Amino acid sequence: MATNSLSPVAKRQRMDRDYMCLECQKLSIEESAEIYCEQCKNYYCTRCARYHLQINPLHVTCGKEEIGLFQTCEKHKDGQLTQVCNNHSQLCCTICLVDHRLCGDKKNISESLKKLLNLRQLQDILDKIRILQDNEQQREQQRLKVNELRQEINACITQFENNPLTDSSGQEQTITDVRLKIDSLLLITNFETSLERTHDPLIKLDVPHRIDIVNILMYQKKLNTILNLEQLHVDDSQTCLDTMQQSKIILKDYFPDLVFTYINFANIILSDNYFFSYNISSICTFPDGRIIVADGGQLNVKLLDNQYNIVSLCVTSACPRKMCRITTSKVAVTVGAHRPNINEVQIIEIRNGQLKMVRNFNLQYKCIGIAYHKGHLYVASGTALYTHTLNGNLVRMLYEDRSGNQTVFGCALSPNGDRIYIINNSHHKLITLDQNDTVLFEFTDPGLHLPCDVHVTYGGQVLICGREPCTIIQVDREGKKKLTAFKDQLFLPLSVCYNSHRNSIIVGQESEIKIIEFKVQ
Repeated sequence: MATNSLSPVAKRQRMDRDYMCLECQKLSIEESAEIYCEQCKNYYCTRCARYHLQINPLHVTCGKEEIGLFQTCEKHKDGQLTQVCNNHSQLCCTICLVDHRLCGDKKNISESLKKLLNLRQLQDILDKIRILQDNEQQREQQRLKVNELRQEINACITQFENNPLTDSSGQEQTITDVRLKIDSLLLITNFETSLERTHDPLIKLDVPHRIDIVNILMYQKKLNTILNLEQLHVDDSQTCLDTMQQSKIILKDYFPDLVFTYINFANIILSDNYFFSYNISSICTFPDGRIIVADGGQLNVKLLDNQYNIVSLCVTSACPRKMCRITTSKVAVTVGAHRPNINEVQIIEIRNGQLKMVRNFNLQYKCIGIAYHKGHLYVASGTALYTHTLNGNLVRMLYEDRSGNQTVFGCALSPNGDRIYIINNSHHKLITLDQNDTVLFEFTDPGLHLPCDVHVTYGGQVLICGREPCTIIQVDREGKKKLTAFKDQLFLPLSVCYNSHRNSIIVGQESEIKIIEFKVQ
């Protein structure tokens, strides 16, 4: 009972001596211990523990909060915890020990420390094992994805080996196109992996639906990062921009009758050489802002940057008439002449920032207007509309009108291909066909005379270029009513195109070295 006769101060002093810093004791300094090291079997004060961990950073230590050092007994406020009753799993002070005097399994806290540390080490090992198991499951999932990706890539390569000219849908392809498909598969796989890491709710969707949403949103969310990657191929960058542009339209729910509002106009000078003739007969834009114009006066096709500077040109075998974009880096151009008799389609590609003709095929009829949709070229002959494959093979004749020489002068298709718009230059009309080649509507207007071009934007808006009295008319999707018109500063317009990169309508003219840009919204 001598223990109970000690004053609280005396009891605390005695318990403090039980847990003193051993390093300080060697220097005859009394300092309370704060840390216990399992490897060294030693107690350290805060200062000595700091030096100890600098020298032995891998040693396992335990603080006083974990082992009960200097903790006050909750039942006896003046009592300090010194022992552990393993029979009752309870920390005890000297006063508590009176109630546990019959318990046979009592140990000092310091003696129980080694077991406690071993338990903590065991828990750490179990946690590491659990992490390794999770990693193994993730690796197995990745292996399955790699196998699926390998099968898709092998399918692309096998298709190219079996039929190097066309893919499974009949669309023309090259080794570059195959490489682009493989790069796209890798890009989508990487994006899905990043979504999984962030637990994106898209992952809860079915795979086909998730892929559709990824195709719409992936470049919108990651475009800036993708474009900054040095290893990304230029064609991939154009594909990103093209997909972003198309996704904008999808996300806007596709408003083909959204009326353009005129803001202002600008004259864009293409050259300072006034001694040559210029006829900008056709214009195509690309999602990255670059533009290709067909110049019938100079017998070439020009590549412009997004500031309308000429950066490259490609000479054509005869007068380039009309043009359409078929991929993110290629256009198809109708080229023709009376003497000698030339009627052909030339495929021109942007390679390393330069224009190059990569292929051409001859036609048995006069070729003027041209459009592209889902692997097929639509070619206007002046009196009929034909479809061809990208290899030049004739598919069929869709429409014919022999009431004039230029009744089928130009053509364009709606984004989903359910409407075909035909320019009737002879009778000053816009004709709309459905998918069954049936005439739905014929549009005429006092302000439309000698129409020479028709253009459909990504959003489905329809623009008609009238040579006289020099006007650009927007009509509704059905092609039966006028929505708005632009006339300022036009002189014998030949071509029209919407530039989504600059939110403007650009117009090419005859015998002019400038194009007109209408800023719209």
